[in-house]
Amino acid sequence: MASRFFNAIAAFVLLVAIIVSCTKFDTTTLGTDLLPVVDNVNTFADTLEVVSTQGADMDTVSVKRDVFHALGHIDDDPIFGKTTGNIYVQLKPTFYPYFFGNSRLDTLVAIDSIVVGLNYRGTYGDTTVVQQIQLSEIVDNSFRDSSFKSRPTTYAPVLGAVLGSTSITPKGLYNKVILRGGKDSVTSQIRIKITDAAFINKVFTRDSTPNPAKNAFYNDSAFRRDFNGLAITSSGTSGNGLMYISLTDARTRMEIYYRKTNSGVKDTSVANFLVAGTSGALFPSANANQIIRDRSMAPASLPSTDFNYIQASPGDAIKVTIPALNTFKQTNRIIHRAYLQINQVPQNPLVDAIFPAASFAYLDLKDTGTTKFKPLYFDLNPNSVYSPDQSTAFFPSFINQEYFGGAFKTKTVDSIGSYTSYELNMSRYIQRMVTTNGINYELRVRTPFDLSYPQYSLNPIEYANQIAFGRIRVASGANPSKALKMKLIVIYSKIQ
Repeated sequence: MASRFFNAIAAFVLLVAIIVSCTKFDTTTLGTDLLPVVDNVNTFADTLEVVSTQGADMDTVSVKRDVFHALGHIDDDPIFGKTTGNIYVQLKPTFYPYFFGNSRLDTLVAIDSIVVGLNYRGTYGDTTVVQQIQLSEIVDNSFRDSSFKSRPTTYAPVLGAVLGSTSITPKGLYNKVILRGGKDSVTSQIRIKITDAAFINKVFTRDSTPNPAKNAFYNDSAFRRDFNGLAITSSGTSGNGLMYISLTDARTRMEIYYRKTNSGVKDTSVANFLVAGTSGALFPSANANQIIRDRSMAPASLPSTDFNYIQASPGDAIKVTIPALNTFKQTNRIIHRAYLQINQVPQNPLVDAIFPAASFAYLDLKDTGTTKFKPLYFDLNPNSVYSPDQSTAFFPSFINQEYFGGAFKTKTVDSIGSYTSYELNMSRYIQRMVTTNGINYELRVRTPFDLSYPQYSLNPIEYANQIAFGRIRVASGANPSKALKMKLIVIYSKIQ
């Protein structure tokens, strides 16, 4: 955490420099609430044209173990095509050497069944369409030893036998499921029964010897040798949504139902193998979340002058330039508020409700003479001292979304209907440009899962969006709709 922020001396020096060099700053901190009235005598409002084009290809992100993972299949998004989410994970015993029941007292008689449960946290898309989910064994040695490695959403390990499958309707996953003949119950869980007899037998036989070389439950290394992990994947072409799974909830587990004898008395019980990060799970677990996008022949893959497209990570971006700022910045002004307005072009109200926009948009700058990007100056959090030009203090303590305006708004216009809008605050950035005749950077707009700037040698910074959650078709800067077209709105006063 310390590498993200200034130490006390550096913060003080940079703050003084900002105050000295930017004495004309008068941008409101609370957004529109404190803006002066636009009267075209003392205070003006200009709308500047922007040029927007489809930006970079799919971004590369990794999904940590403690955030929701996407599972399932979107087969028919009429604008963005198809998406598939697959999960790869290790479920492990909670202690080693592991034994079923009580040490020395119990004797394992048989394993009756094994069920893999996944904690369900919601769906992006249509919850009424049946999803086909398949469970397979991972036979990839590189995955089993990657507990501390982040895997990109393009990654998929080598798979072995199919262990089981299930068909589910997401809207029914909140219903209570009765377990163990009424002895237990669970809600918000996807359940996949393992039907592969060879796998069940492997679990049973690997606990049958005290020899560490043969007993997979002797220690974590031995367990990973025989149990690389499990793949939970979408199968077939059914489904029209992504289900979100919490790996570190106790309802995500491998339930092993077994019979034992205790001092000659037969009994049945259940053992739960968990994911690292769950209470009681002590040993690290590898994980990955593969996201497959297929836009072939979908509108989002076709060139357009009227529309731009943003899809949540792994997704793409919009490239924006504002040539009019080159003239605007040459006149002394006090910027009260400036924001880039990005508006959805609604398609069908039902479809837009099923596939809504991502919760938060983000804006950054393309550095001059490079292919690198850097954060926006000042406007991510006006109360946090940071500088995109200093590698040791490039990012604020947090993004103040209330000020920055990344959160989407829902607007309604009679002639258009309801639509989503983002208003990204650029007030202080443009004031800096006016005050110092600064660079008019190319902009990038996207709805990221995390923020990564390789030049700063820091780990990716989590943003507020879920992985693969959200997409939007917006009006470009050339869209014929005056109301919806992308634009920069500036409210300012002139300095004589």
